[in-house]
Amino acid sequence: MSDVMIEVISIAVVDMLFFGLVFLMLSKVKPRKLDSSVFYILSYIAVNAIGVGISMSLLPDLKLIFTSVVILLVAFFMFGMDIKRGVLYGIVLMLIGILNDLLATSMMMLINDTTFSVILGDPQHQLFVSFTNCLLILFSYLLVNTFISKRESITVKLGELAMFILLAVLEIFVIVEYSLNLTDPADNYKLLMMHIGFMMLDMYFITSINRMADINDAKLENRLLQKQNEIQLAHYVELEKNYSESRKIIHDIKKHLAILSELAGEEPEKARQYRKMIEDDVDSLAGGFTCTNKILAIIMSQKIAAAEAQGIEVSTDIEDISFDFMRDMDITSIFANLWDNAIEACERSVIKHITVSMEQRGGFILINFKNTYDGKVIKSSKGFKSTKDGHRGVGLTIIRGTVEKYGGLLNMEAGSTDFSVEITLPVPV
Repeated sequence: MSDVMIEVISIAVVDMLFFGLVFLMLSKVKPRKLDSSVFYILSYIAVNAIGVGISMSLLPDLKLIFTSVVILLVAFFMFGMDIKRGVLYGIVLMLIGILNDLLATSMMMLINDTTFSVILGDPQHQLFVSFTNCLLILFSYLLVNTFISKRESITVKLGELAMFILLAVLEIFVIVEYSLNLTDPADNYKLLMMHIGFMMLDMYFITSINRMADINDAKLENRLLQKQNEIQLAHYVELEKNYSESRKIIHDIKKHLAILSELAGEEPEKARQYRKMIEDDVDSLAGGFTCTNKILAIIMSQKIAAAEAQGIEVSTDIEDISFDFMRDMDITSIFANLWDNAIEACERSVIKHITVSMEQRGGFILINFKNTYDGKVIKSSKGFKSTKDGHRGVGLTIIRGTVEKYGGLLNMEAGSTDFSVEITLPVPV
């Protein structure tokens, strides 16, 4: 295989990964504007073919202009971004590309103690630069995904970055050692095959990470859906119970009115007591939490009823907030788990009390849950863990992940008798 062919292939691999990074990054912040997958595939192939041709012309300024134009066209026409966001992401992606080129070349110069002009004239050096550039592009994807994607906690994402860095260092070590023992220039194709093999391994690693994240998301969503169904079922059972009770009261209303009329004339005090009893029965049917968001109303009603059924005193000061920017599943994951944790903590406390407050202040929603508990806590690096046997604080982990998904903050404080959870959620403009 000639040196020219090796150079073309190595450039093509770098361009494919970089423009793939462009498409993936933009797709994470904005849905595709067009439905035709064929158009996107053909455009991707055309862009890479033109990019390789320009790279072979040895005109770096032209390649820079071409790459900038492609990124802006993709942002504007394929993803329908406005000018401000399109230019912003274009600048970020161009900086990533330029920095990757500089870092890859600098690493080659540092490892082999050579100059830039020597690298340009040595196919082996160019192969190493291309390979390092590919690694940096994949690392850039993982790094950007850490800040853009909201599927996982930041700790999990940093762990993925650390694993990829370890894998990349091992691959670079193998490549360098193999290159030092490669004396025949005609065998450069072997080095190219090794590069491509490592790239396929790295891409499989990243694909596996995304696949595992999808599986974990599906499992979590199924658990939340089951919890939501249980809450709704309990709510509907309570509604059916209230409906049956209301029918009984309606059925006996004439009897109640007759008795009330007789007592009013003969025993006014008993009449007032009897009237109060009827009003209490009617009020009990009209009970329940009401707000604009139906899912939140069901969760709050069911959990308040469950807490009071266990002898827990509940106090609420809640502003009516629509939460229209949140998915129903995420509302369930936050509020259902907050309630479950508070109720479980009160079960082990002599004094049983839960206070819930919620308000919108400026561009933020402030949520506060405070409950009594037995004073026993287990601290961890992220805050606190469950003290129940067999529990690992999964509820708090789910709450934290959901809050972080919407760019919010979670703060927990443990006093001697009270445990509080404070959540701050920004309201999208």
